Amino acid sequence: NNEPLNALLYGVGGNLTLVEFVFAEGHVGIVGAGPGIRGFAGVSLERFMKGGLNLPVNILVGGEGFILTKADDEMGNATYWGGLGVRLDYDF
Repeated sequence: NNEPLNALLYGVGGNLTLVEFVFAEGHVGIVGAGPGIRGFAGVSLERFMKGGLNLPVNILVGGEGFILTKADDEMGNATYWGGLGVRLDYDF
């Protein structure tokens, strides 16, 4: 089945930064048609971006992954995927 998965994600989560360098974030909730989790972990360049360059942004580089127990109502299959992520955060 090569149809795209249109999954809605909603849940609760949190994040943690250690020594202003190592970053971890996780969410648990409903992804698609069943419970699932999302995680992102890597390094934060906030100290360098805001301190050294005086920029109002933060760049995070790391791995991101999702685990779904039930991707959709038609197939009902569990699925998972992940990859390398580069994220730009801007606080307002």
